[in-house]
Amino acid sequence: MFSNLIRKFWLFVSSRDKDSIEERNRTIFRIVDELVITSNVNAQHQLLLDVGSCTRELPRYFSPIFGEMVLLDISREQLKKAKSMLPNSWCVCADAHYLPFRDSAFSQLHAFSLIEHLSQPERFLCEALRVLKEKGLLIAQIPNPNFLVELDAGVPFPSFLPCAIKDRILKNAFPGAYVNWSLTRSTLVHQLNKMFANIKSYEFSYPEEAASNLTRPFLKIAKRLRLLNIVPMGYLLGRPKKKGL
Repeated sequence: MFSNLIRKFWLFVSSRDKDSIEERNRTIFRIVDELVITSNVNAQHQLLLDVGSCTRELPRYFSPIFGEMVLLDISREQLKKAKSMLPNSWCVCADAHYLPFRDSAFSQLHAFSLIEHLSQPERFLCEALRVLKEKGLLIAQIPNPNFLVELDAGVPFPSFLPCAIKDRILKNAFPGAYVNWSLTRSTLVHQLNKMFANIKSYEFSYPEEAASNLTRPFLKIAKRLRLLNIVPMGYLLGRPKKKGL
């Protein structure tokens, strides 16, 4: 009973309406578009692999740009929804730690709000490296663990709470969900620098219209105090694969 009440509360405070989700997706798309342009990628002739973002309807923003898209998610239900929106895409149900594709199959790989939910991020990065073509482009997005609110579950002041408490909140609010609290931009950039050339990192914050019910008031306060220059909401990283890997 108590766990059910907690779940309903966290679902409410961390929820987004349709307009909020759309604004979030547009924000990410604008940054990714700039990354693709600066990388001199001709996307119309490329094969894109999008891993784990089916729940956020983000892939449809890229469908008019890429020649072909493969959508991979561990949830069959989310893949069915994605297929209904993008009937010309290929949908694959699999674990991101073990990508079921041949070597050098893709020209570009997207991983939005995915890596922080993986128990072995380095395993996924090795798989991403393997399935990308030479000079293939990886674009990954992660939240800032030191932001005022954890963006997916809505846990306030996550950097000040012990992992045991955060895990307990997550377990009660979102059964089966997992967050790798130790993942930071510096650790991810360190791993990426071993595999990819000239990592480019963007700090970004969603506009208020894209924030969840709980995040929105925190975001207003942060903007008013000009804290977002010090503590951004998240990071978007990308660059081509190193030659010869």
